[in-house]
Amino acid sequence: MVNIALDIPDVFVLETDPHDLLVYEQCAQRLNFRLRTFTKCDLFVAEVLDKQPELLIYEVECCEDGVTRQSELMQHGLFSSALATAQQISLAVAVRVMEQGATTLIEKPIDLERLEPSVTKALRTAIARREMQRKYERFSLLNESLSARQRSVMQLIVAGYSTKAIAAKLDISTRLVELERAKLLSTFEVGTTPELALRFGEFLTLKRWRSNGNPSSLDDLRKSVESSASGGADVS
Repeated sequence: MVNIALDIPDVFVLETDPHDLLVYEQCAQRLNFRLRTFTKCDLFVAEVLDKQPELLIYEVECCEDGVTRQSELMQHGLFSSALATAQQISLAVAVRVMEQGATTLIEKPIDLERLEPSVTKALRTAIARREMQRKYERFSLLNESLSARQRSVMQLIVAGYSTKAIAAKLDISTRLVELERAKLLSTFEVGTTPELALRFGEFLTLKRWRSNGNPSSLDDLRKSVESSASGGADVS
């Protein structure tokens, strides 16, 4: 079973071979995901952009510009994982497909033994990536709710300033700094100043990730979040 959340993940497949379509159906039953299949590239792209499934799988030969379409999907900010299949895999095709965001290239005909582990890994990555995106969106709303002074206090807290140093830097009383700190703790639902710095450092890292596009490795993103939060975030 793949779905680590209550929601069942969606998988959209662009495929024309009846045998491979049957394998996808078997995989969906074993891994418990919703499967939608397409035989036309334009309809597949339109539905993927509209519904944004957790995973998309496309047959490179289904349309001449299949690799270009994958790039188009990623440029639209799609947070899906992608697998590609091909009748014949050349080094040039493999490099292009991977550069455009696909995590795996599988040679046809498809079999369940090769497909299942690739789909499992891709779905787990996509689900975790979606959770990162949801967390970023929530942090953004919280950050937008802050006053200008609260943002300044937050940045100085993350930078390691003491209450007295923050008061001197902003030319306000230490009592006001303490009040603003208490509001920040409440807003971000944490109990201590280190937890607050950790939470805001995570937000800044997610913000950079969101503006730069999907990470090549989800583990790299997680390590970056942990490093940024524990080592002091760059607030410039």
